[in-house]
Amino acid sequence: MDNWIPNTNAKPFIPKRLRNSTKSTSSGITEFSKRKCISKIFQGGIVVVLIVTIVINITFILETSRKMNDPQKMDEVNGGSTGKEGRGNVVEMTKPKFLSVVVQSSKTSVVVKVDETVIIQDEEFEKNRGIHIAVLNQATGSVMSKNIFDTYSQHEDEALLSYLKKISNGRIIVFTIKDEASFHLKSEARQYLKEMGSEKIENLAFRDTWAFIVKKGGKTNYKVCMLAYAPGVCRTANIESDVVFHRSV
Repeated sequence: MDNWIPNTNAKPFIPKRLRNSTKSTSSGITEFSKRKCISKIFQGGIVVVLIVTIVINITFILETSRKMNDPQKMDEVNGGSTGKEGRGNVVEMTKPKFLSVVVQSSKTSVVVKVDETVIIQDEEFEKNRGIHIAVLNQATGSVMSKNIFDTYSQHEDEALLSYLKKISNGRIIVFTIKDEASFHLKSEARQYLKEMGSEKIENLAFRDTWAFIVKKGGKTNYKVCMLAYAPGVCRTANIESDVVFHRSV
């Protein structure tokens, strides 16, 4: 042993357990670093997408506001052409259109048609007596509400009055009677209908047929009212008339 000389080229001895522990620690650190890097890249991507979205929205809002303040640009937005003919196209687009309303009132049936589409048709025998009402959108003619009030019975005129008062100004209201609606249609309800524009409601008698079309709160040229007297059950009159409304869309 006295003559033993260490080999300077030999690698230092490392116990097997310590060697494996060192390798696993090193690989764990490397894997953690990769995950952290991927997470940061993902978060950065989300931030970039949010920033781009915000910029696009702000640009759109500013551009829309600018066009709304410029009549010529608004013509482009509405599908018109630019240049000298721009203003003329806007006028052409807002030219009034027409809404056709056909109403029928009788003892056995009521019919209401809007632009050739039937929105009320009631021909059931001895059912749904009273005032049939349809409320239309003044711009599109679409049905906003429909109702029936049997004002031959008590207190139905009060419900009718409450319903009419809740309708927004500007709406087109179509009235028509099936069979009978005068018996308990009292003065307060008749007065309200008169103020809406009906010229004949005060004279409505037993089993008279009656139709009334009005734009609530509108001008007098929107009003059409009709009344036919039918004193006997067998002599009930029918009314059918085309009514044209001007509308802007």
